[in-house]
Order: sequence, then structure tokens, then C-alpha cells
Amino acid sequence: MNYLIRFCISFLCLASLSIYAHAQGLFNPFEQAGSWHKAALHVHTTTSVGDVNVAESIARYKSKGFEVVFVTDKTKTNDLSGFSNEKFLAINGLELSTTTSPCHFLCLNTPRDLKFVNDIPAQQLINEVKRSGGEVIIAHPYWNNITLQNLLELQDYIGIEVYNAVCDNGTARGYSDVHWDQLLNKGRYLPAIAVDDTHKDGRIVALGWILIKTKELTVEAVMNSLRSGSYYASSGPIIENLKIENGFVNIKCSSAVQINFFAAAHLGRVFRPKDSNSLTQAQWKLSSNCRFVRAEVIDAQGRHAWSNPVLIKSTDIQSDKLKKRNRGNNVKQNK
Repeated sequence: MNYLIRFCISFLCLASLSIYAHAQGLFNPFEQAGSWHKAALHVHTTTSVGDVNVAESIARYKSKGFEVVFVTDKTKTNDLSGFSNEKFLAINGLELSTTTSPCHFLCLNTPRDLKFVNDIPAQQLINEVKRSGGEVIIAHPYWNNITLQNLLELQDYIGIEVYNAVCDNGTARGYSDVHWDQLLNKGRYLPAIAVDDTHKDGRIVALGWILIKTKELTVEAVMNSLRSGSYYASSGPIIENLKIENGFVNIKCSSAVQINFFAAAHLGRVFRPKDSNSLTQAQWKLSSNCRFVRAEVIDAQGRHAWSNPVLIKSTDIQSDKLKKRNRGNNVKQNK
């Protein structure tokens, strides 16, 4: 019994360290140097369930302003040689599932020869994708009827899909923001992506994407930004800036009919235009028990944009006056 208790405590400690380590690696992209790149992360072709072949799919996304496309066919990778250049990246990936979990796994930057048996344990699948140099994102949690417990049982995936266009248009189960908030409230400070998940309907293209911030357009830089959450997700609106300053979270964005802030548990705030038809900025005063904050922008067409969670330090919610007083006290103590 004592051995079992020690094992459980050790497991919980390791899980907590993993969560903490990932949270410490999250960056606010609006505070990072670099350029924005439009990226599609969940794309199928005729290699599996898509409507066009690889070349046509990439051409379609390039025509819509995308600079990064992950081709993520089910169980099979593709030969993407010749599609990338200094202004565009085509990156291999997979969508995988296993009989041991209800989750679908969006595997990014996977090698051509990566294969799995269909009854591989889900955590082993994630581990092996990471060992191969790739990363895993949980695909369409709402559509798959994924529970919070399912998500908490797994470690080391780097995000979830907050919006999936094919699930939204096909079954009205494309938004997984509740799953995301439940994870955040449990201390899993993960970023989230918006995707098309292109299948046979050619109209579902450029309905969900991320704007990723990198210093250079390389596979390594893109993967590092994905790991650190240095991006925001969108199905239409633009987030121009998001920052925490003097105890407030501030956002600037394209024309919106609603701006939402979400923090831990019941904390949050909704902003709607008062004297006009739209708003392009909002400011919300953070309370002392806010551990994180994320923003959501909704435009007149009902399209959304989602910032990733910004972790809040105690100094973020102090007034300038209190910060100066604390600095003065530190100077006195040093003397």
C-alpha cells in the first residue's frame, strides 16, 4: 500500500512538473519579434479523405494567402518535395487515432516512414511522435465526444483545436472552447488552433487558421512557435495587439460586435458596442485571483478569433504606484 501511495504521489508530481514546464514556455506573440504567417494545420488530400490531390490543395491555400500548410492525411504521409521555398512551407503530418483512446491526434512535422499499429496506447503514440521530431495536437474534441478526463489522462500534447470548420459545417460541433477552458482551469495552460480539416467539400477552405509569429520562415521556427503558443487562431477577425499593463488586459482588433475575456473559473468580461455598430478595442481590469486570461473576438458575420492564454504574474495586476513602492522597498532592503 505504501508503495502504491508513493507511486501515485510521484506520478502526480511528474505530471505537475510537465504542466508547469509547458506553461513556463508559453509566450505572448504580440510581445515577440518576428513576422506573422498564415498557416493551415489540418488539411486532407486524395491521399485519404480530401477532395483534391496534394498539388491542387497546396495551390488552393497559396492562392488564399497561406504561407504554411501542414498536409495531414489520415495514416499516410505525402511526398512534399519541391513544394517549399523561401516564401512558403509545405510540412508533412498525419491525423491518427487508436483503439485505446477516443481522441484523434493531429501529428505535425512527422517523417515519411512514421507508422503505428491501431491499438497503440495513446500516450505511447504521443511519445513516439515527439521522439520523431513532431508534435501532437488534439483534434476536434467536441466532435469526438472527448471528456475532460480523457484530456487530463494524456501528457505532452501541445494544444487542442478550438475550432474545426468541417465539424462546424457538418454537425454544428466545431467549437471546443469549453474543453479548452476546462483544461485551463485545471492548470493545463495550452494554446489552441483553428483549422479547416478539409474533406470532400471544397467550400471548406480558409475557414479556420492560425497567424503564427516567427523570426524566419523555416520548419524549425514554425515548430518552435507552435510549441510556445506564439500565434493566435481565427476564422475571420484580426487581433492587432494583446497586452497586460498596469493591472489591465488590453486588446486591439479588427471591427467586432463582441469581445470576450476569459480567466479562471467564473472570471471574465463581455464587451459590446454602445454608441456604434462595432468596437475595435477593449480593456478589462484583472482581479488578484486571475491566473491567466485569454481573449475572443467576434465579428458581424459570427466569425471568431482567439488569443492564446497569457499567464499572469503578480506584478501584472499591481498599479504603477504599488510597483514604485515595492521597488523603493527593495532598494531600502538592499542598502
